[in-house]
Amino acid sequence: MSDDPYRVPESKPETSPIIYWSIHVIPELTGLSRAEQKSAWRACRRKAFTHWQSWFAIGILVASLVATNTKTTTLFVSWLFDLNYSSAFIIGAVSVWVSCITIYALGTMQVIVRYTRPHLRAYLDSEHLDA
Repeated sequence: MSDDPYRVPESKPETSPIIYWSIHVIPELTGLSRAEQKSAWRACRRKAFTHWQSWFAIGILVASLVATNTKTTTLFVSWLFDLNYSSAFIIGAVSVWVSCITIYALGTMQVIVRYTRPHLRAYLDSEHLDA
């Protein structure tokens, strides 16, 4: 068995993977009050950025924002659905933000949580907070 604190534990076949939509579903923080969860997260979240994987995930998010800018999306939606510019702009803007929120929630947040969890365990042990 590896001593790597960043290793993802092997899951049982009957369990599905956890998607971390917010800090409230992180297993290390589930037994704490909301204020304690926020305090622990704030104390540890920046430590995830000592890993290149966290920076890579942020880079993917920024690249997706650049690639799906509103002007390009508006022109594409206007052409695709034969809409006027105003309607296409609204649809384009909404689609850009929905896609970026999805990329953040399904990609960036997962990577950051993975590399923050060991720091959360250490923080909770040092603060004697039991989750």
